[in-house]
Amino acid sequence: MTKSPKKITRAPAAGSAVDRFLAEARSAQPPVPGRTQRLIFAMDATASRAPTWDLACSLHAELFGAARDSGNLAVQLVYFRGLADFHHSTWNATPDALLGTMLGVRCLGGRTQVVRVIEHAEREAAQTPVRALVLVGDSFAEDPSAAAGAAGRR
Repeated sequence: MTKSPKKITRAPAAGSAVDRFLAEARSAQPPVPGRTQRLIFAMDATASRAPTWDLACSLHAELFGAARDSGNLAVQLVYFRGLADFHHSTWNATPDALLGTMLGVRCLGGRTQVVRVIEHAEREAAQTPVRALVLVGDSFAEDPSAAAGAAGRR
């Protein structure tokens, strides 16, 4: 009778990036009631998203409505398309303003600009804290090292 191989499991190395991230996430403070929190909502508006853009707009309208109902959330809409087309709205607490901006966006061929979104979020957070950055897209066409470097900065 043969013995089955012993399963070896390894814990992450002490001080690994994952451990640090998890420790930081556990220590994160919840939003303060009555104080406006800021969220950057970024969208990939490159041509590959065109077939599902209308569906995305309707789903995002629901999301913006839920943001309104929270009562203390300001959202900035960011989108990129084309070769260097990059836009951001003002900070809005009303879903109608965000939806109006989004409905005016049309997809255009080009490459993703994830690094540019991250750099924009850093500049915004340097002025006033940003609670979260959400990026909705369908592909990634950038140097992974540049994106990881930008995402890892504080």
